[in-house]
Amino acid sequence: MIQERHRKTAGLYLFADLAATLAAFFAAWILRFELEVIPVTKNVPDIGPYLRLVPFILVLWPIVFYFHGLYQSRRGRSRVDEVLTIVLAVLLAGVLLSVVIAWYRPPAAPGSPEYFTYSRAFLGLFALVDLLFVASTRMGVRSFLRRVRSSGHNLQRILVVGAGLLGREITTKIL
Repeated sequence: MIQERHRKTAGLYLFADLAATLAAFFAAWILRFELEVIPVTKNVPDIGPYLRLVPFILVLWPIVFYFHGLYQSRRGRSRVDEVLTIVLAVLLAGVLLSVVIAWYRPPAAPGSPEYFTYSRAFLGLFALVDLLFVASTRMGVRSFLRRVRSSGHNLQRILVVGAGLLGREITTKIL
């Protein structure tokens, strides 16, 4: 029962992370190439080669987040701890994405001997926007789950037998 609830909670966080990362990808594209927050020095590239990265990103991010413990039980951990873990996970995922991009260079055009290069400014904006989106989305999910629990849903009841010192210690740790 507890593990089933944990799987549902982890699934909710996974869905929120993927949605936030996908939104961050397109927000970074708009900021970089449509609004030109960082001036474009070459022509604005076609979005096609960038869209080829999306499936890889949607696989890589959850794997990195999983190994950073972001899908384990969050109870008892502070928001600051969670945000710092998100910072580390996004930085590592961004570095891994940069390594893959350094090796994977699609042709600039079909049959062309030249290779397409991805914008480093886009990658930096994507990492920054992703950090903001994932952290804020996770705080929203955390707040939502707290409200659900405070309204009486998803509660679990236990009975502590014993009113001695050990019984009181167990009660304080659980609460």
